[in-house]
Amino acid sequence: KKKKKKSSGFFPLMSADLQEAISAAEVDLHDNPFAYDRHLEYIKLLQQLGIPERVSAARSNFAARFPLSEDLWLEWLGEELERLQPDDDGQFERISELYEQAVKDYLSPALWVNYGQLLASRIEDEDGELDQDAVQRVRTVFERAIVAAGHHFTMGSCIWDAFRTFELGLSKALPEQEQKETVLQLYRRQLGVPLLTMQDTLQQATQWAQENGLELKDIDHAYKTASAVCDRVFPFEAMLMEEGDHTSVFYEYIAAEKEHGTADRVQQLYERAVKEAPLRPELWAAYTEFMDAHFKHSPELVLTTHDRALRHCPWASYLWHNKLRACERIQRGPHEVKKVFEDSLQSGFQTSADYLETWCVFCEYLFRCIPRDDSGKIDPEHEAVSEWRKTCKQAHHYMQHFFKADGDPTGRVAFYQARIEAAYLQNTEGARALLKEVGKAGLAKQAAYWLACVDFEKCFGSLDTCRKTYQLGCQFTVDFPETVCQGWLALERQEAPTLTDYDAAQAKVAQQLARATERAQKRAEKEAKQAEVAVAAKQEKRKEKKTAKKPGKTSSKRPAEDDVEAGEAVQEESAMAMESHAPAAESADAVDTARVKRKKDILEEKQEGQIHEEEEHAHKYDEAVAKRSVFVSNLLFSIDEDRLREALSECGQIKEVRLVRRASGESKGFAYVEFQHEEEAAAARAKDRMLLDGRPMFISQVVDRKKQDSKIKFPTNFTPNIVFASSLSFSVTSKDLEELFSKYGKLKGVRLVTKRSGLPKGFAYIEYEKEEDAKRAILATNGISFKGRTISTALSNPPKKDKEAGAAQPDEAAAVGRVSAAKSTGPKAQWVPRSVLGSRGRGRITMASASAAASATSAENTAEGGRPKTNADFRARLLAKMGQAL
Repeated sequence: KKKKKKSSGFFPLMSADLQEAISAAEVDLHDNPFAYDRHLEYIKLLQQLGIPERVSAARSNFAARFPLSEDLWLEWLGEELERLQPDDDGQFERISELYEQAVKDYLSPALWVNYGQLLASRIEDEDGELDQDAVQRVRTVFERAIVAAGHHFTMGSCIWDAFRTFELGLSKALPEQEQKETVLQLYRRQLGVPLLTMQDTLQQATQWAQENGLELKDIDHAYKTASAVCDRVFPFEAMLMEEGDHTSVFYEYIAAEKEHGTADRVQQLYERAVKEAPLRPELWAAYTEFMDAHFKHSPELVLTTHDRALRHCPWASYLWHNKLRACERIQRGPHEVKKVFEDSLQSGFQTSADYLETWCVFCEYLFRCIPRDDSGKIDPEHEAVSEWRKTCKQAHHYMQHFFKADGDPTGRVAFYQARIEAAYLQNTEGARALLKEVGKAGLAKQAAYWLACVDFEKCFGSLDTCRKTYQLGCQFTVDFPETVCQGWLALERQEAPTLTDYDAAQAKVAQQLARATERAQKRAEKEAKQAEVAVAAKQEKRKEKKTAKKPGKTSSKRPAEDDVEAGEAVQEESAMAMESHAPAAESADAVDTARVKRKKDILEEKQEGQIHEEEEHAHKYDEAVAKRSVFVSNLLFSIDEDRLREALSECGQIKEVRLVRRASGESKGFAYVEFQHEEEAAAARAKDRMLLDGRPMFISQVVDRKKQDSKIKFPTNFTPNIVFASSLSFSVTSKDLEELFSKYGKLKGVRLVTKRSGLPKGFAYIEYEKEEDAKRAILATNGISFKGRTISTALSNPPKKDKEAGAAQPDEAAAVGRVSAAKSTGPKAQWVPRSVLGSRGRGRITMASASAAASATSAENTAEGGRPKTNADFRARLLAKMGQAL
């Protein structure tokens, strides 16, 4: 019997099964239209069904949501060309439109060549005569192809060859000598472009010119210049032919071309780079900034680049900011700019700072749109001014509504508007009202707010208003009143006309500082009293429990001794503070804070230390006992031994439950449970995160604390195979996330981040086995509606710690773009996961990265016999690799 051959793709299905599979795929895509792999499966199923129209419609739907790869486009267009009839002009134009869409997704010389050849097949009219308009259309497409991909070092020659072949084919229909000159001119142009096959092109051009009685002249200089460029770029091209991530190589290559090459070559290098790494927003940012600076003459090309960047990385706020400024730069209408701004707010940024920066960029745009007279003045009653004020107000309310105090923690929008009102609209009182309003909202407690108000008064007020602002700042500042007082005194040093005036001002400052110190002392005394009451209550409760357990035993130490020792420690702390060189208020605050904290800490540490010593003495680590025991944490403080024993009794026979308690007798929220057998302990560990009285228990293996690293370690580097999902509904479970993200590849794990109470925090980490699956999942899920909320997804890139951030390696800085103003940091910004892949430098290549790249390829740059490789060796190697690829 013949063995049944296994299919490499989908198995052929019976019609009923096929229809059922198609229906299921349609339901899935209706629920989640951004499921990349599901689109591919749906198209494969429709191909088995054999209805080309439905396949074409499915591909169109797919292309509307995702940029398609070169292979997918070639497959789709090949199917459409097979169905093309010679007299079907409508289908011909539709395929032409598909080619226009295809060449915009990624750089592809093959697609450009096929596009030109398609148009070349329809250059004759019904009578067999040459259609000049059709000929011009083909030439236009080939010229566009040369601009887009003609400088591609390894593949650009195929476009030139196709263009020449087309022109040679017109020799019979057009004047022969004229066409020969056209072909010769194409040869001259190509020989001035640095391409891998330029030596072969020179031989072909020389031979063709001799056969046709023409002379190939005036090319020596251009050819030598192009050859020199080839010599310079050969090492980069050789590295790009190797396997692995080429991002750093592209950055070095681009930096070299910016210094020595042309704008066209740099643009095509960026295209090659984003084709290989389409989900790196810092790469797109560098690309769009380059286009803004060097292609101002091609506004449509610039905007297309911005649109492609946002299609690939919509979560990167700085790409939206670049698009807004690009629209203004090329003078797009206000409605179009506003549409871009509104779309940006729906793209799912990762932090409140991203939204704040986006609002600020739009407000700045509206201000620049306000008309001015010849002297540069603005009419405050103009309609554009009203629109700008309305938008600033909307920005404030938007950030306050969605992010509360974290939305605009420094009052950035208010201070920006206030300065514009005072400087350009002669509305100083209105500006002060704005600042007063944000101060009442909570900023008045911060010294930074009052210092910013003083700066405002220095610019637009008087010396008296500055003094008044300082006085109010000393009165209302809670965090650092001494800083405001010192600023006030520095002002008086500069502005007081006489020493008497300065002495009077110093007395006022000292008076305000004394009041601030007094308020701080009162707060400290209040906190100290509360701490004393709490400690006394704990002591009393502990005594009661000890008395209940051991009626005849009393404490050997008098309770007052603890207070005496704590008082002595506070006196020592006070002496140290008084001897320091800190300002008076700072020393007083330090003493008061130390008194409260030190007294509380000593009392609690002494009491709890005795208990810990007793527990450690009674419970030494025993490996045999540990194997049949479990550690239970995250318990409610109301859970006692009996309740915990009842909850875990179904796992097996419990030998002992040891609930760890504080000195006061209160539970610390964790316990040790010992079973009779190891299998019972394993069964208990299987119930990890089981709810007990509404709170999840964390159940784990008992380990030796002396040998265990107490620090919890999480990955802190950029992990391209982990997806960070935020803005999740609180009803989402790990199972829901597995069902959503498993469609895009095999998962290694899903971690839904929760509070200690078990309630979700609204974000999760999804780890894939392959990096490509994670990127595909981001493209498919970012911005979709899931469980009633629009979620955001990005590659996981936890923020660096301060000491790590300062130690970034030079080659890491070289692989990223410029830091955007969007990365302003609020008080909690460092704790929010970022959607971008870290800090972005300007893309310059340091000597460290260049030497690293050189050392990585030094072994490959040596030919047989130990001699250094020449460009001829590199060229032969590249041609061999191209031949293998083809």
